[in-house]
Amino acid sequence: MTQNNKFSQLLKVLQFDITDINLFYNDSLRDPYIDCGIEYNKPYQLNDETLNLEHKIQELKNLREDKLYSRIFNFTQTYYSIYQYLKGKYTKRVDPQRNKIIEDFFTNEKKRKINRIEICNGLKHNPKKDLEYKTHLAKEEIVSQSQRQIIYANRGQTWFYEHIDSVALCRDLYSELVMFIEKHHLN
Repeated sequence: MTQNNKFSQLLKVLQFDITDINLFYNDSLRDPYIDCGIEYNKPYQLNDETLNLEHKIQELKNLREDKLYSRIFNFTQTYYSIYQYLKGKYTKRVDPQRNKIIEDFFTNEKKRKINRIEICNGLKHNPKKDLEYKTHLAKEEIVSQSQRQIIYANRGQTWFYEHIDSVALCRDLYSELVMFIEKHHLN
């Protein structure tokens, strides 16, 4: 595979990852109880059949979480590979100006207080900062004349890295990378 083909292939992998991340994220928002045939407001007897159904629901929920995690993890590793490829192609000796632009984009610019390399490489080498699956809480503030209320509403579950929604982050990273590559003609 030629270097240009390798780079194109890495970009395609990222594109496929984003498609899968969106798909798996949407799947993770689906109700596993309904998908397994459970009807709400219907009484179920506590027996082996119901317990097996409950086990099936948990397996489906875990599978959806695992698929989303795997795709996010793959995205970050491929993103890091693109950085390594560009850094290797545009070395300080070969093209110092582009090398600086690449280093600035990946290591100096912060994305939500974390640089792009730290986001991508941190998942592989820093387990204490690993992705965490939890409910995204959105804060709504209601102010009336007599009192101030803050209401927290669940907005679905997703993977978080350093308290950052990883699905949204991957989308942003991909969009920014494509614009960066086009702007600086790095192909």
